[in-house]
Amino acid sequence: MGDYLPVKGYETVSVYRCGQAVKLELNRPARMNALDRQLRLDLLDAVRQVAADEDIRAVLLTGAGRAFSSGADLKDERALTPEGHPDIHNVLVEQYHPVIAGLRQMPKPVVAAVNGAAAGIGMSIALACDLVLAAESAYFVLAFVNIGLVPDGGSSLLVPSRIGFARAAELAMLGERLGAAKALEWGLINQVWPDAELAGRAEALCSRLADGPTGSYAGSKWQLNRWLYEQMAGQLEFEAQIQQERAASADFADREVTRMTGPAATEPAATGAPVTFSTRPLTPQTWPDLELLFGLRGGSIVRGCWCMAYRRTGKPPGLGSPPGSMAAANKQAMRDLVESGVVPGLIGYAGGGPAGWISFGPREEYLKLRRSPIMKPVDDTPVWSVVCSYVAKPHRGTGLQHRLLAAAIEYAREHGARVLEAYPVDKPGRSHDDFMWFGSRSLYERAGFHEVVRRSPTRLVMRRHLDAAVA
Repeated sequence: MGDYLPVKGYETVSVYRCGQAVKLELNRPARMNALDRQLRLDLLDAVRQVAADEDIRAVLLTGAGRAFSSGADLKDERALTPEGHPDIHNVLVEQYHPVIAGLRQMPKPVVAAVNGAAAGIGMSIALACDLVLAAESAYFVLAFVNIGLVPDGGSSLLVPSRIGFARAAELAMLGERLGAAKALEWGLINQVWPDAELAGRAEALCSRLADGPTGSYAGSKWQLNRWLYEQMAGQLEFEAQIQQERAASADFADREVTRMTGPAATEPAATGAPVTFSTRPLTPQTWPDLELLFGLRGGSIVRGCWCMAYRRTGKPPGLGSPPGSMAAANKQAMRDLVESGVVPGLIGYAGGGPAGWISFGPREEYLKLRRSPIMKPVDDTPVWSVVCSYVAKPHRGTGLQHRLLAAAIEYAREHGARVLEAYPVDKPGRSHDDFMWFGSRSLYERAGFHEVVRRSPTRLVMRRHLDAAVA
């Protein structure tokens, strides 16, 4: 087998060729190959080109970086319907459906090599291929339900045709990950390989198919399409219609807001009026906002700690004996940290003013966690830790803490974190505020965290893997 060499470049899709085999590589690794408008258009053109080229006899589809595709890019600018809702129907019909149909109808075999996440419509695209190979660390997730949507891109047809109704309903309605080994066991995919071997194995298979009887492969596809997918066009349109209805629903609007961190996000205030919500990293420029926030009513504990308690061991430098000197020393230590260029957290703004704060970062920055009987490291996995979230008293009960956590998840992901770890309280009734800075179990469960260890009846360690977050 020869090497796959670059032959053509789109802005977001790389094309490689080895003889009569072609590899298409989704190439937005910084966004885990989330599908924005440019990637959708590039992929559509690439699929059409390889389908029409008779000299190409087999196609391999994969993703650059640590994911196949994390699904639709929720940060992508969207057209709106006259009613002001996202125009999902037209995007599906004009940009996604031709890709799905093109993969199924091209008269040559298509292999998908899934590395990392195949989420939402990224999973649909993988399953539209004829053969699906996956790395051992790969997983599949119909994430649509997590933001109030329904499966689309043909997954309401592609998934049950492979694994049956019961398992398809489980994936669609629970929105949980299906690991590669389980996906193979269920019959969703064809092969699983160690991560380091996946690319070579997939390229070898594609080259083997390119050297084989293309007409026979095409005939097999036509037979399977007629038996299983003859109604695909109608099902794709049906999915798009239901998806457009869901895009206009309160379920979608509410769940999407919790995932957004920009100034377009809103939350209901106690009066029911919309309040603009946004976040900004704590920097020397935003430091005065943190001072203002901690000075608001209900901030006595954060004014004493300044989120330095777990960043150091022993007494803070500059600590003297006068009353209040501990708080002053902590404040100065945090300010020095910020001035050094470290971003120790995000400030949340509601109605134009600072309203909340969440402190997080690489676990090694929190020296005291190593010695904590509850929060000490679980294993050697590199993680970022969430050690505090605080909402000023006038804004409590408005859902702002959930939005702060959603913003932290996105920030950590975009800055290279693979796993986010938290140390919430798990007990009935209201806990003392000293511990609720860590948040409640339900807060983190709603954000996709799962329990990894419990070292106290009321305290636990939870984690969320950050390599898939969109639908």
